[in-house]
Amino acid sequence: MRYWAVLVCFGLVTLAINLLTEKEDAVSSLTEENGLGWMTGDEWRALHDLLVEHGALAKSIDITGAYADRFLKEIYIGGKLQWP
Repeated sequence: MRYWAVLVCFGLVTLAINLLTEKEDAVSSLTEENGLGWMTGDEWRALHDLLVEHGALAKSIDITGAYADRFLKEIYIGGKLQWP
């Protein structure tokens, strides 16, 4: 029984560390100003360039049609999520 308790505790600690790490990666001055998940063409360009550099994309593509921020603009006002 103790073995399972140790595994559960270890799993919870691991989960907490992962969530904190992911939050650090997800939050930036851009998201603090506009809301979580906010993106710009510059972020998409940087991701695109990284994917091309490491072979995840075979060749460069036009990223202008790859994303749209209109949905984000509809749900965030002044960096605050507008939820029913």
